[in-house]
Amino acid sequence: MPTFKVRPYPDRATVWRACLFLMEEGVLARPLDVQIGVMPGLDRDRPYHEHWVTVAFKQDVDHALSMLDVFDQMPKPDHEEWAHQAEPDLTRLPADLRVPCAGCRYDLRPLIESTAEIVCPECGRSNDPIDRVLTRHGPEAMLDCYHEDDEPEDPEWTEEAVLRRLQLPCPHCECPLHGLEIEGDCPACAKPYNKINIVQHAFESM
Repeated sequence: MPTFKVRPYPDRATVWRACLFLMEEGVLARPLDVQIGVMPGLDRDRPYHEHWVTVAFKQDVDHALSMLDVFDQMPKPDHEEWAHQAEPDLTRLPADLRVPCAGCRYDLRPLIESTAEIVCPECGRSNDPIDRVLTRHGPEAMLDCYHEDDEPEDPEWTEEAVLRRLQLPCPHCECPLHGLEIEGDCPACAKPYNKINIVQHAFESM
């Protein structure tokens, strides 16, 4: 089953929030990172990605676009403030990510093991490693420093109340099954369907 790209956003965190917003509206959505090249002028061979919201079903594309227009008007969290308030694991920074000293540009990356300040061995200046990463690379560079438990969780899609509100198509003829029982026969083609299986198959394909 293919997935359908709906809208790109500048960072992975925003895509996650957009997908969760759509899923609360009954649309099966997932983030997708698409590598489009190498980041120029920062680090050699550092991949550069586009971050997309994707949906599982083609018939959801127009509705998803409409709902994302609403999402785009909602207040946005301060990503830099979020990065400072959470407790990142800086050992998860890419090994080849350059983190220059604020004084002499010496690469501090090999010295970063925690969020504690680092004294540059070249010029003696104290550096806040989080500040240096954010200043040089922006909040997106910190995303890999947060464990999976820190990322948003999907809604529980196998709960009966949730399944009933999902805009799911029949897997055989794509007839809308909204409002129908969790398991039964499609009113259009008379073939059996199971909404739990439809959701699980869609998620496995995304």
